[in-house]
Amino acid sequence: MQCPQCGFENRDDARFCKRCGQSLSGASAVAPPFCPACGAAVKPGARFCARCGRPLAATPAPQVAPPAHSPRPAPVAPRPTVSADARDLPAPSPSQPPARGTARWLFPLITLALMACLSCCGVLAVGVWPSLGETPPAALVGDPAGPDIAILVRESYLNRNLTAILPDKGLTDALLDVQPGNLIVTTARFNARFVTLELKIVAQISVVNGEIVIEVQEVSTGGQNLMDFLGLSEVTVGENFTGALRQQLENELGAGSQLLDISTDKDHIILKARL
Repeated sequence: MQCPQCGFENRDDARFCKRCGQSLSGASAVAPPFCPACGAAVKPGARFCARCGRPLAATPAPQVAPPAHSPRPAPVAPRPTVSADARDLPAPSPSQPPARGTARWLFPLITLALMACLSCCGVLAVGVWPSLGETPPAALVGDPAGPDIAILVRESYLNRNLTAILPDKGLTDALLDVQPGNLIVTTARFNARFVTLELKIVAQISVVNGEIVIEVQEVSTGGQNLMDFLGLSEVTVGENFTGALRQQLENELGAGSQLLDISTDKDHIILKARL
């Protein structure tokens, strides 16, 4: 009889293995511990030989996993349980009533926050809307009940600043003459390569929509030589001169004054304004 533990051949009537002492009772009913094909030792209960892969003696049926443990019914069983009827759902927990109580005071708080936000948006819209309109803002207007004043801008004052608003290349002298009828005649002389060239600008001053407007009536250069010497056009010279002169007169008005009228005599530019 072959020992199921070590494979030693014992006598047929032996009760214990002569080599390892393993009990031999019922050894004939147990599957051989060695592969009948290659003779390799196998573990008790193995279904295949680990060396050659030959099937060994079939194991008893109770060792096979029963169908009840099959993975197929497992995913199917929870599905009906999830889709239970609403009547089978558990009753609400005691913590739900405090949640409803919280919603009672939370709703008025949200309402007040929304009202405050809308109020801020309304105030902002009132302040920003005029700047977004198509109509430009009106010029600064003085107090309708304020006094009317007359500002006299002397011809001598304008002459002191005249050289600063004329081209300085070769400029030798300049003179601004205020004449009645809102006329301003400016004469300047330039030394260009041992030749004296004269520039004459005749402009008219007026008020349009509360703003000073100076229009060039004539620019006389005595020929193109002066413009070539200065590197400027007659239009550019006229625009630069009138722009600088207008800025000087606006500075005399001061902030918040409304210009009503402008006139000239032989020595002054007279600005009539309302404070």
